[in-house]
Amino acid sequence: GDFPLNTDRVTSRGITESESGMWQPLASWTYRSAIEWQVAAGATPIEGDVSATWQGRLGAASRGQSAGWDIALLRTPVSESLLSWTGAKGYADVDGSRVIFPFTWGRVTRNGVETSGYTRASDDWTLSGSLRVASYRGKNVPDNTGGQFYGLAERHVGDSASGSWSAGPYIYLAAFEDNLGKFTPGHGGYFSPSWLVGSGLASRFRAQSSASAWYFEARASAGYQRHKEDAADLIPDSGLEQQFLAATGLQASDLGSYGSNNEAGFAGSLELEGLRRIGQTRWHWGGYLRGRVSPEFDNYAAMLVLRFGSDAQHHEIRRQFSEPFRLID
Repeated sequence: GDFPLNTDRVTSRGITESESGMWQPLASWTYRSAIEWQVAAGATPIEGDVSATWQGRLGAASRGQSAGWDIALLRTPVSESLLSWTGAKGYADVDGSRVIFPFTWGRVTRNGVETSGYTRASDDWTLSGSLRVASYRGKNVPDNTGGQFYGLAERHVGDSASGSWSAGPYIYLAAFEDNLGKFTPGHGGYFSPSWLVGSGLASRFRAQSSASAWYFEARASAGYQRHKEDAADLIPDSGLEQQFLAATGLQASDLGSYGSNNEAGFAGSLELEGLRRIGQTRWHWGGYLRGRVSPEFDNYAAMLVLRFGSDAQHHEIRRQFSEPFRLID
């Protein structure tokens, strides 16, 4: 993205093409008793402009027909952009010469706690919710704190030979301490509004077979979203700013800033997810497709998964191989 510099000496600016490896190893182990214990450990994507770091999860869960809950400590990569996921380096063309910045930044991790639960309110209605509070940390990126809440009242619509349908209203809330969502040095490249509220309707179709060990799920939502992003410094870290000025020969007065932003409008999402056992082995293959439109940006992603483990893999692709995805990462 462009840097809002207030000087004619800079003719172009941006982030160099990141040579990023997308292999992101993660191993998980689950022990099932009265309480289900979950442990996962691995690394953020291997290679990239910023060195890989570790990720992991330690959690417990209890799931029944009428109610359930889970809680976990986590450290996960933020994959909204290559900057947040693997890190980047940047440049500026100053007086006709390209200056590569003498530092890299990015590769942000989310470090905190998340909890969720559900309860059967009646034969047809289920209430569920999830809450996540975390600090966000990256190389040469100031620390940030944020939280998200998602609540859903879901009505069972009906069953068919192919699967079951459910739908209902949702509400989504989010807030961050600082706006670090830009791509200039020191920013993390992840959406971090000062506040966000969204509401609408969500639906889900689910089909699975215990006999042949496969499942498929489709989720869609449509609603209205409003958010505000606070004003932010062009380079939020004073140390990086001094290095930037020294490398480019600019003055602090040459640097602009980002203004506050308040947007509202339609927000919708579509997700497809599935997993299937390969023959009679313990290997499974699957995939994940998602798309989103919203006032702040559109987002599309696809992922293929090869997994070794037991057949009890339902709903673990999204949790372990990609960002939890509602209307926002």
